[in-house]
Amino acid sequence: MHFSTASVVLGLASLAAAQLPAVAIVQKIAPTATSCADSSECRTAEQAAPFIAKSMSDYGIYTTPEMAAIVSLMAFESVEFKYKHNVSPGRAGQGTANMQMAQFNLAYALSIPSLKAQVAQFTTVDGLADADLNKILALVQPDEF
Repeated sequence: MHFSTASVVLGLASLAAAQLPAVAIVQKIAPTATSCADSSECRTAEQAAPFIAKSMSDYGIYTTPEMAAIVSLMAFESVEFKYKHNVSPGRAGQGTANMQMAQFNLAYALSIPSLKAQVAQFTTVDGLADADLNKILALVQPDEF
């Protein structure tokens, strides 16, 4: 799996596509993401990279600075892909590889056609019970999202 980047050559005259090795890049950014001993949420760089690369393509992220920023944020927030929920202080509904807050998990779930119906009853996370916040988080935690 590779990250696809688009680079403009000779102004805007021609477009050249480059393939960047996703696993090697994720390993460089998250050097401890080589094994997963304890957590069912943990992913190695080799496991995470194909999903990250697909997401970059799906969301139209093609520049290397954007890719580096996003992968670095994910690695930092998830302790190099070891966690997909907030373990300290343990805030309900907070998680994914970038540890986004519950309101962003709701917005994200609403943006995914296969999940939208499962969260359509929620218009805000304000006042939701921890169980509902964690339900929303669980929907967006699978690797394909």
